[in-house]
Amino acid sequence: MRSLFFVVSVVALAGCLTPPEEDCGPSNCTGCCDTSGQCQPGINALACGQAGSMCLQCPGGQCFAGTCVPGSTGGGAASGGGTATGGGSATGGGAATGGGDGTTGGGDGTTGGGVGTGGGSTTGGGDGTTGGGSATGGGTAGGGVGTGGGTAGGGVGTGGGVGTGGGVGTGGGVGTGGGVGTGGGGGTAGGGTAGGGVGTGGGAATGGGVGTGGGTATGGGSAGGGVGTGGGAATGGGSATCDAASCPGGCCVGPLCVLPTNQNDFSCGIGGNSCQPCAANSACMNGQCVSTATCNAASCPNGCCSGNLCVPYGDQSTGLCGTAGASCTGCGAGLSCNSGQCTATTACDFFSCAGCCSGGACIATASQTTASCGVNGASCTPCLNGSTCTAGACTGGTTCNETNCNGCCNGNTCVTATGDNSCGQLGSACVSCGPGRVCNSGTCITQANPACLLITPNDFDFGAVRTTCRSPVTTVTIRNICATNVTLTAIGLTGNPGFTNGPLPTLPLTLASNQSASITVTWTPPATGPASTTLVLGAVQNASSVVYQTVFTGSGNTTGVQADIFNIPLKTDAVLIIDDSCSMDPFQAALGANANALLAYPISAGVDFNVGVTTSDDSSTRRQGRFVASDGGAPLILTESTPNLLQQLTSRVRVGTFGDAFETFFSPSVKAVTPPLITTTNVGFLRTDSNLSFMVLTDAVEQSTDSAQLTFEKLMAVRGWRNRNRLSWSAVAPTLPSAPSGCFYEETAAGSNPRIAELVSRTGGYRTELCNLNNATVWRPEAQRMGQAVFGARSTWFLTSVPSPAVAGSVVVAVAGIVVPEMNGATRNWSYDAARNAIVFERQSLPAPGQSVSMTYTPACAP
Repeated sequence: MRSLFFVVSVVALAGCLTPPEEDCGPSNCTGCCDTSGQCQPGINALACGQAGSMCLQCPGGQCFAGTCVPGSTGGGAASGGGTATGGGSATGGGAATGGGDGTTGGGDGTTGGGVGTGGGSTTGGGDGTTGGGSATGGGTAGGGVGTGGGTAGGGVGTGGGVGTGGGVGTGGGVGTGGGVGTGGGGGTAGGGTAGGGVGTGGGAATGGGVGTGGGTATGGGSAGGGVGTGGGAATGGGSATCDAASCPGGCCVGPLCVLPTNQNDFSCGIGGNSCQPCAANSACMNGQCVSTATCNAASCPNGCCSGNLCVPYGDQSTGLCGTAGASCTGCGAGLSCNSGQCTATTACDFFSCAGCCSGGACIATASQTTASCGVNGASCTPCLNGSTCTAGACTGGTTCNETNCNGCCNGNTCVTATGDNSCGQLGSACVSCGPGRVCNSGTCITQANPACLLITPNDFDFGAVRTTCRSPVTTVTIRNICATNVTLTAIGLTGNPGFTNGPLPTLPLTLASNQSASITVTWTPPATGPASTTLVLGAVQNASSVVYQTVFTGSGNTTGVQADIFNIPLKTDAVLIIDDSCSMDPFQAALGANANALLAYPISAGVDFNVGVTTSDDSSTRRQGRFVASDGGAPLILTESTPNLLQQLTSRVRVGTFGDAFETFFSPSVKAVTPPLITTTNVGFLRTDSNLSFMVLTDAVEQSTDSAQLTFEKLMAVRGWRNRNRLSWSAVAPTLPSAPSGCFYEETAAGSNPRIAELVSRTGGYRTELCNLNNATVWRPEAQRMGQAVFGARSTWFLTSVPSPAVAGSVVVAVAGIVVPEMNGATRNWSYDAARNAIVFERQSLPAPGQSVSMTYTPACAP
């Protein structure tokens, strides 16, 4: 209550000015005008303003140079201690926290009974005369209130003004460092004078040094203290600055950044410039002074009116367009705003121009000259060195080659500053990289796709097709997997003309979340040899135009024989997803106890592996695919060279049993290997030349939102369809109609749930019964088999094309160059799975990491 009374008292005294003889306004008041027409200083949070403006309150903030700015937090009110002798109470006196006499800190209070409010409180003991400074505003004869002194902790002190965050202390100098120290100002030199005047002594100390008497209070504040007019100078430890770098969205008043939400007509600006007053008939809106006069043809001849705001030509857009003071309107589709007029937009790009682009216009090859030459929507370039433009290429003139050109050759013109439209190096022919590809050091490389559209299949290989045949028709699905709409604006193929697409959907086409569209692509080789094409999608998502692309390849031959050759990597990146619900402790313990059986195969086979462990908990506050760490600070990713590897894996799979009862395995699988986790928490796990595998441990059903098919498509987007045999998803899970005796499933029908089994099948993984973990004799060989499946010795190998006829006898299988017959006497080595179009090896015939696997066959010839 004392602090509140003091602040109110200061405001009342500050407002006790001689009433102006005329109405308060800019002509006679440099501060602000209150509701009664009185001119106030305009420098405190209850009455803030300048240049005769109306006084404003600054709730939760403070007043700086007539402008409300955010306040900063600090200590509470500093209240003093002992009672002054002589009748008056000393509310700010030098009461020592550790014991002071309390008689010399507060206001004098002995003459006239005035209240002494000056002086800083001490924070460590000693008498009231040292530590907080002596009373700087003590009530002298006449009972005047002293307003000097320091405050403690940055709050409002009972003996001083507000010094938090750089505000003005009402009784002293400006505190600019955020929090007033316990130092205080000078001694009695700033006290109130006889007759009740305001005491102005004591500069605030920003660092918290202890002032003694009227000495200088020094400390470690970040922005030097203000100078008290009656006391010692308070010095801090640095200086705060405000400039374009620290205040891009606001304007500067001294060292303070004033954001538009705190600006007014007298302090307005952006970009870190000094705050400026707005001119007459204008107001501060979002950091800019805008006219408040009526917007019409007279006041806005070179713009349009949005309400009473004039939008000049330079600030107009397709959403706000107009001229001569008319109301701003929006331009329709295919139109843009130019000098206030909606005009047709001229598009020139890969999709719309077979020639070259110059200033937005397409120059057809038949109309090109030596000054403007090019094809496929590339920027037109001149032909130099005497060359001429022929069919979009510069030819003739001085020969351009590797001996005289470090860049690329556009005909006989050397282009040294290569870019996406003219890419090449060492005298090679310049090429346009096309949509979805960028030029990197003279080589066109694939640009990473944005995140929303999932293209299935991506990076697809049609395989070998006889030149008199065509491939089967392949359906390409384009699915929006983001929460917001995506609009398809263009679809096209670029590259070998043997790749063709079927009918396209009507464009533009907006896909809502999880909606999809599809097209078909066919490969008809016009000649022998390899070929490729790029499927390019133009789209608008989140108000930005983006390009998606994926490559399709194929080859032509005269026989139609297809040879699928796969080299098995010696590298595997494996994610273990452990169910951490309340029923899983015995299964986690059993898996950990047999970690050596799981790792026996990759260690003996010399596999270079990464292992990350996460959980089935996909709730918003938990794992969501993040790898877990072991006790002892081991890295998140285990490798074959991790110290104490077995102990680390044993500990790591014991993830606890406090996870969400809503178990998910599909979602953590995708999140663990895709942005943002794969570039942050799980960074360094996924390698481009490795197998990618997953192993799940659970006693429950899969409860992710995504289907098994959609999860498969998302994981294939990580690896690419031509690398389908480098992705697997395996599970130790319920497989029986009901749990066997002595074991239990979380749900009775968990073994009959098809979702886990479906994803295992789609990826060629391995699934084994959970309850095998209860029997070490049974589990150890199963753990070794799981180790083979997870670390590269997979059994299922998917074919590129469908053999004709689709039977085992149509396929010749070889491992490491040696033909492996389907049967070896009565023992089966492999079989053909027609439903999945795959070769499935038996355990004794599994190909090993580092070996090659080949399947040779003849696909059907489609006319």
